[in-house]
Amino acid sequence: MKRRFYIWLTLSLLWMVLIFYFSHQNAEESGALSDRFVMILRLVCFNQEWLMEYGSLLIRKSAHMGEFALLAGLLLQLFQTTKYHSFAYLYAFIGTVLYAISDEFHQLFVPGRAGLWQDVVVDGCGALLALGACYAWRAYRKRKKRQV
Repeated sequence: MKRRFYIWLTLSLLWMVLIFYFSHQNAEESGALSDRFVMILRLVCFNQEWLMEYGSLLIRKSAHMGEFALLAGLLLQLFQTTKYHSFAYLYAFIGTVLYAISDEFHQLFVPGRAGLWQDVVVDGCGALLALGACYAWRAYRKRKKRQV
């Protein structure tokens, strides 16, 4: 159990460091990264007009959701290795939202970036989606196991 705990703790902390790194990029660096993904998306979607206007927003918000969805999944695994495993989903959600709040606070001090409460909501939605998917997957596997 302790070994699994330290593995999930290390992965969670490394992911938090990566989120911090992306949040620490100034507006110009962050925008350039988003623009690269928008160009790829435009190629895949045959240069749709709406991508010109909303592509960057779509990429940025999807990245927010994805980053924090993965963090929620990592924290879920971490908390399931502790004596508090029966509250793992709740603790994973709370931990993810608290980190999202600290991430947005951090962005207040990065040139050209802004800490937005709307991004905390997007991050929380990403966490809920990931935790809901984990719960559904485990329920499915449990039901499947009983049928065998």
